[in-house]
Amino acid sequence: MGSWVLAHPPWHALARVRLRWDVFVRAGTWNSRQFLNTPPLTADTPAMQQIRAYPYPETAPDNSLFEDISNDYQAATQETEAHTGSYPLHVEVDHPSSLLRNLVMEEKYQDANRVYTELLDMGAEIPPHPAYHFAAREVLYDTKLAPADRLEAFVKWWSLVPSRGETGCYREVRGALTHLLRGLPAPDIPLIVRFGLLAASKGYVFQVAGKVIPTVARYAPTQVTLRFLEELCTAAWDFESSLATTNRSPSETRETQALLTRSSEWYCLGIKELAFVQRTGAALEVLQLARSRDIEVSLDTYDILLNKLSSEPNRDGIAIVMSLRKTQLGHPAWLEIPDEDLEQPAPTPASTHQPGDTHNSASVTSRDNLVSLELSTSMQSLVATARFLKHSLHAGKLPITSATIATVISIYLKTGRGSLLRRLRERTYQHEHLIPRWALAELEYHHARGHSLATIMKVFESHFHLVGVPQGILDSLWEERGRGRSTGVAQFRPGLHRKLPPSAHHTFFIWDVFLRRARTRTQVGNLYKQFLENVAASRDVSPSRVPYLASLADQESGAEQEEYLRAIPPPSLFHAGHFALFMNAFTRCGFRTLAARMVVDMYALGIKPDARLSKAFVGSLGYIKPTQPFIPVIGFFGKALRAVDEGASTATATDPHSDADSSPPSSMRTRAADMLKAETMTFIYAGVIKRLLCDERTAEAVKLASYLVRRELYQPGTSVVVDKVLNTPVIVSA
Repeated sequence: MGSWVLAHPPWHALARVRLRWDVFVRAGTWNSRQFLNTPPLTADTPAMQQIRAYPYPETAPDNSLFEDISNDYQAATQETEAHTGSYPLHVEVDHPSSLLRNLVMEEKYQDANRVYTELLDMGAEIPPHPAYHFAAREVLYDTKLAPADRLEAFVKWWSLVPSRGETGCYREVRGALTHLLRGLPAPDIPLIVRFGLLAASKGYVFQVAGKVIPTVARYAPTQVTLRFLEELCTAAWDFESSLATTNRSPSETRETQALLTRSSEWYCLGIKELAFVQRTGAALEVLQLARSRDIEVSLDTYDILLNKLSSEPNRDGIAIVMSLRKTQLGHPAWLEIPDEDLEQPAPTPASTHQPGDTHNSASVTSRDNLVSLELSTSMQSLVATARFLKHSLHAGKLPITSATIATVISIYLKTGRGSLLRRLRERTYQHEHLIPRWALAELEYHHARGHSLATIMKVFESHFHLVGVPQGILDSLWEERGRGRSTGVAQFRPGLHRKLPPSAHHTFFIWDVFLRRARTRTQVGNLYKQFLENVAASRDVSPSRVPYLASLADQESGAEQEEYLRAIPPPSLFHAGHFALFMNAFTRCGFRTLAARMVVDMYALGIKPDARLSKAFVGSLGYIKPTQPFIPVIGFFGKALRAVDEGASTATATDPHSDADSSPPSSMRTRAADMLKAETMTFIYAGVIKRLLCDERTAEAVKLASYLVRRELYQPGTSVVVDKVLNTPVIVSA
């Protein structure tokens, strides 16, 4: 035996070992046949010789030990399979669609698509089954599909999901809804609308309406929202009516009764969402549609819409809402409001609130100073600061601004207190209304650390939909949504069931970050073009009416626009402070004339200039030479505003897609345009006066100010910017 060991060293045996490719296959994919089907060794070892020489019994085994198969065995087998299967066996095994169902359950989706097409060609009926929701979910993960193809494929498979009366698929409905609201970089409005209507037609309207309606109202055009609300209620009522009254369970009876009241709640939900995002015109249309259908609207919905209309102010809209409310409540005496309250709404002073701050009260400022002092004086106070934030978060409050939170994040990470910071973050994310402020703080932290735009946008996309921000990064983020990509976006993904709508603070920060890193006029110009397109879409303004976009359209070749409906950012995402960012960026690049002309673009978009734009506008007027008269400058702006008015009237008269029934009355549009034009011109006057004072042209500044007051072009007290300029000591003493 020893001589055999010496003659056969171990490395020779290793050289004869053959490894199968199955060894390198992912764990869990072996089956017994692959594992045992290993070829024998080529060498005749002593062990193999002993195995072959071992004597085996020659008599066959006795089969009388086992019983014959009877009907009882077969019945027990069928009952076991029915209870242990993944889904109920409501389809016969020999049905033509059983192959399709099995392919979907085995995740062979390409073969399933081919079989599905063949079954349709054969005219075979495909019974609904819960397994088909796997194929519908797989479509959402396919990043190579075009949006239109993804919509068609998803509807194809989701139509085969059983309704509530057949097999309750509540978990599947919630899973698909979560992915639609959480997994996509931007809301896919056509896909969300079709999913909501299909779910309502199958009896799952109560599971989806509360989340789908706000998303559609926020990001869809007005006509899409109106039609969706009508079809949603119709589909839900048709399903409830189709159920047999004799076989209804008590829960189904309660849901039918609740549908009568929930229809009113859905219309109210749409009106409130439209009012919150400053789409008051669309909210008025939904309100009028609800009352025309004799649907009751809650009093708090009326109050919310009236408050938004009063802040604009919109006297005609207020009169319409008051009339509808009186009609609904039967003309009670306490609803009679004097006419002077509607004709002369109180002027809203221009806000000096900075876009980057989420709070501007004295208490918040004092809390910020306290936290900053503790963090800067002693590292031992980190625990005390964390305890203070913990108690505040326990009460559902976060009494510090995003800038202070960013400082807290930076110091805690520098001192190695990441676990303490993580616990604070987890507590914050238990309160949905606090998440946007913490997310803005994380964005500010990454920007302060000099991280890349991709990192900043990944953090933004993990919390909010990519709407109202530069879209160049969207495609790369969408590609990282594919299977097997656990790195990248995943490490920035918080535990949210749905993405939150961004606010003007978040979009202001993102545009500011992009402009700070833009170095050339071309880069700033491309960003400004994207920005104007977003604002124009949010306010339903044709790009041809915006002077800057119209000039680019004359230079560029007319390319066909994509027909697929994209998410439209709401007007609440933009304000005059965003234009100040671009004014400063163009001024920094040496294009002051282009920066100053942004006031005309703002007028075309219906945005009123305010104090946030004053400093940037005065800086952009630096192109005026010391010897250049100021009258031609003001004349240029007046001529540009008149050209915008003429272009708007021409576009309205020739636009074949304009809907006179859905647009505001002409008197309302004319009154609002005249008011905006007067405010814009007085803002331009104030900017030129301030520029003349900065250039030490005091006599000309006094002359222009006296002209503004003498001609009664401005009513004192209606604009903080103009009042501040006119109250300058040099102007007052003249």
